Amino acid sequence: MFKKENPMEKRLRKIWKGEQENIKLLEKQLHQLEKALEDNEKVLNSKINDVSPQESKLEKEATKLKEKLERVTLDLEKFKEKRERSAEPYRERNEELRERLEIVRVQLTAANSSRRVRSSSTNLTANASSMLDVRFSPGYPVHGHVRSLSESEADPSSHVSFSLC
Repeated sequence: MFKKENPMEKRLRKIWKGEQENIKLLEKQLHQLEKALEDNEKVLNSKINDVSPQESKLEKEATKLKEKLERVTLDLEKFKEKRERSAEPYRERNEELRERLEIVRVQLTAANSSRRVRSSSTNLTANASSMLDVRFSPGYPVHGHVRSLSESEADPSSHVSFSLC
């Protein structure tokens, strides 16, 4: 009827039963941990999604302020563009006046240069003429003789001016 078990088989069976119990215990722990994790995730999501009335109010106010800031910024840009457009004719006139000013400066420089050249040339001519007039004037001694004017020298229309340029 009963067979006698050998002690080794008895021991193996005991080990096997212990392993089965450990497996059942581990499976139970696994199930409990999975359920605890699910419950915790639900609580976490509810905490994250649970918005207080103050937070909701502040969020709405922030949204309104953002929209108002966008409108005000747009209005400001319109005013700046309008101001820039209204200043454009003055900018163009300013540029035109600068060009005219530069032209007048160049003309003034040229006129001053021309006047200086004429002035120095006139001074040289006047100096040369006065030297010639004194040297060849009547009563001026020429090689020890007093010179008298000929008819052509006496006529002022016949005088030739010399330029030493």
